[in-house]
Amino acid sequence: LLDDLLIRLQATKETVVDVPMVNGMIDELLGVGGKGSSSSSSGYVSLSALNATQPQIQTQQQQPTQQPPRIRICRNGKVLGWYEGQLDEDGTSRHGSGSMYYDAGHESHGTWRKDEMTGRGIYKWSDGHVYDGEWANGKRHGLGRFIRPDGVILYGTYEKGHHRGQGVRWSADRKEAQIVVDGVPKKNVSLENAEEMARKMGFEDVPPSL
Repeated sequence: LLDDLLIRLQATKETVVDVPMVNGMIDELLGVGGKGSSSSSSGYVSLSALNATQPQIQTQQQQPTQQPPRIRICRNGKVLGWYEGQLDEDGTSRHGSGSMYYDAGHESHGTWRKDEMTGRGIYKWSDGHVYDGEWANGKRHGLGRFIRPDGVILYGTYEKGHHRGQGVRWSADRKEAQIVVDGVPKKNVSLENAEEMARKMGFEDVPPSL
């Protein structure tokens, strides 16, 4: 384009070369302007005209997802850890669905009421023990499964944090079962009897998976 423009300027008979003349030559070389053109008198296409010729890219506006609040929990002058989940109206107590990550390495996931785990929840100790079951006022209360790190699992009923009454325990390989009373193993039972006992207590996932 520049070479062609220089050739035209050298061939022109005009004694004075001004800006409109140069713009006109550029328009001719670019093929814009002239008769029937919608461009301006200067030979340049307006910004609105250029925008009209550009393909419109449709972008879907992404709605930001609202993340649950993450706050430090301090009770009785002691920092417990981080909490992620729903809070009460005042924004100071755990209330609703949420997860607690303790500085000691434990964690709990479930529903909360008045700052205490209530309803269904899971508590994982840092040493690998797990309780999966019902809670009331921050304590294990109701049907629950207690799983040891080695895979031994106890199905039973809990009251105020302790196993109460008769439950059934399976070995890690699920080939043996025992009756457990108040948290203490009493005697071996057949796998069929263990499954029947667990179902009568209200458990459906029997025998427990490995």
